[in-house]
Amino acid sequence: MKKSSPILRWDNLDLLGMAYFLSVIAFFVSYVSIFLVLFLYYSRKHLSWMLYMLGCILLFFLWVINAEEPELSGTTFIGVVVDKEIYDTNDRLAIKINHKNYHMYVTSGSLEMGDEVMIKGELSRYENRTVPEGFDRYMHYRSNRIMGKITLDHYEKIGQRFTLYTFRDKIYTFYREQNISHYAMNLLFGEDLAEETKTIYQQLGLTYLLSISGLHLFVLITLFRKILFYFSVSDRAQSIIVLCCYVILCYLHRFELGILRLTIMHSLLMLNDHYAWRRSRFEIMQLTFIGILLTNIALLFSSGILISYMILTMIYLIKPWFDSFDGYVKRLIFSGFLMIWLLPFFQRFDPILIILMPLIIVFIVYGLTIGAFLTCLVPSLSPLLDRYGLIVEKGLLWLNDHRLAFYLPKFDLHWIIIYYGLFIGILIVKSKLVKGWILMIFFCLIVSISGLTRQTSRLLFLDVGQGDATIVETKDCIAVIDSFSQVHDYLYHRGIARIDYLFLTHSDIDHIKEADIIIRDFQVDHLIGSKDVMTYPNYGIWMEKANAGDTYPCGDINFHILSPIQAYTDENNASLVIQFDFHHSRILLMGDIEIEAEMDLIMRYGDLLKSDVLKIAHHGSSTSSSSLFLNYVKPQRVIISAGRNNHYHFPHDEVINRLMDFNLLLYRTDQQGTIVFEPNRKGGKWYFYLPFSPRFWYNMYRVRGRMYG
Repeated sequence: MKKSSPILRWDNLDLLGMAYFLSVIAFFVSYVSIFLVLFLYYSRKHLSWMLYMLGCILLFFLWVINAEEPELSGTTFIGVVVDKEIYDTNDRLAIKINHKNYHMYVTSGSLEMGDEVMIKGELSRYENRTVPEGFDRYMHYRSNRIMGKITLDHYEKIGQRFTLYTFRDKIYTFYREQNISHYAMNLLFGEDLAEETKTIYQQLGLTYLLSISGLHLFVLITLFRKILFYFSVSDRAQSIIVLCCYVILCYLHRFELGILRLTIMHSLLMLNDHYAWRRSRFEIMQLTFIGILLTNIALLFSSGILISYMILTMIYLIKPWFDSFDGYVKRLIFSGFLMIWLLPFFQRFDPILIILMPLIIVFIVYGLTIGAFLTCLVPSLSPLLDRYGLIVEKGLLWLNDHRLAFYLPKFDLHWIIIYYGLFIGILIVKSKLVKGWILMIFFCLIVSISGLTRQTSRLLFLDVGQGDATIVETKDCIAVIDSFSQVHDYLYHRGIARIDYLFLTHSDIDHIKEADIIIRDFQVDHLIGSKDVMTYPNYGIWMEKANAGDTYPCGDINFHILSPIQAYTDENNASLVIQFDFHHSRILLMGDIEIEAEMDLIMRYGDLLKSDVLKIAHHGSSTSSSSLFLNYVKPQRVIISAGRNNHYHFPHDEVINRLMDFNLLLYRTDQQGTIVFEPNRKGGKWYFYLPFSPRFWYNMYRVRGRMYG
């Protein structure tokens, strides 16, 4: 009998899933097409080509529909509250307007799930990532099907409708009124833990242990199955009951990706057993990811689903090798492998953490998960669970004090592809000689990436909102001038562990907010403050007080302190004013000084104030940047650090008009995001991380609004 054509057959779902995965990556990163073509060529005789082509066409069609930017016109809307998140001082609501969801902040308890409201306000989209390696609100919320936010003028409740999460909201309110432990609320609803608790886990890179994952659910389901087995419940009934538990938990977590994946996969495994499909767990996993993408293509706005896919695919592929080990050794090898596998995303390698990881998992995942489950059943157990959680946190704090971590800068996408290509090569190549060569190349790759941070010189004026943060990077010097926000994450993702100088121009919160956590998490060699500012917090390390005339050498850069010249009654005038040369350009940073201090600078330094780049004082306030001062500085470029739509209305119009009269190049963080200067042989280039790209597709191809000036 003639064999059927391989074009239509419904098999080799593992190859089909990997082909889809490579196709998605190739759609966003063109040179991955080479790997896709090679994969398709070598699997051509086993791949279901019709399913592959139909799936690609369907995914592309769904993507084009979801990628379309919504029209944000009008000022009056009618919407329904479809989701609600409770914070200390307000509630964040998801409002459905014309089948699109938007965020709106209201006073706590003023609106409930299902309320129909008439809204007067303005719709706007979230900003792109405006800080290198920072949080991308736009992509994050689009992946959660949130199209933007509402700047509210007025709202009025006009009715009530039933929504999907109405019942969930009632359950959530019940447990919240019971003052149940935050660990139990995290297990049951996915609620964030207290900021202090998250910080402890973040310091060790263990935040993923707090998110409900397959490991947590494995503990719960194993416990649940043992209870059902004790009551002589049949295997089929157990599977149905477990599936119901998955569905309930998935609903309570608002169909969060990790739990949704497990729910779908458990359902498919049940169908696989019942109808004798004879598909492997690996094929079922591939089918699960395909199904998730087809039902919610918006997940591609975030890299989370692709990272999850890579982790699970690799675990399945190397599972036979792990099964050859037993007990603690197996867990030890697995934790080490997982840390190396995730290195491009978590950027730290800690041998001590690898050795202790199996024990950490027992105490955190097993202990807290079982405790949280029992607390959900008996809320009076909350104090015991909180006490146990406190003991775990103290242990983690001790471990953090004795860590032996190695940090790497965040990998670019092409480095990630090379990294995983070499990693897979080590696993699949059988020749010891070839494996040795790959290992050597792999080691050289890690060493070269770890050195990238120091090889690139750059000057950054971070987009931190209504505040200040400037970073100077060379191969011999890392200096931070002010640290309102975003600085910590930037330094961490750059793989920087040591800071030569942390200058705090004065003590206003919009200049020092992150100073404490920077000092806590990085080695700060020198902390410099203003001599005439007496209100700095105690940071636990010695602060050197600088005065006019002081100089601080850092590699080939000398930071010259021009002010404070005298004692001022206003601490803004007592700000540090810093001048330095950066690759043939002279930079002048003004802190928050006002015209009084500017006049003192003119009297003392005169034409020595001349600088190529001026970061003007006090975020563009009219109390600073006089015409006389600008005439002495004669800058080519002017930087203003201010928050978008800030309530001070910085920068003031009169300052902008003054700057325009001097015919300067004006760069503003509220309009252009983070402003970066990178020197090169031709002098250097300036570029920006724009908050709003001209077209959505720029984001997809990772231009990310990065435009040159």
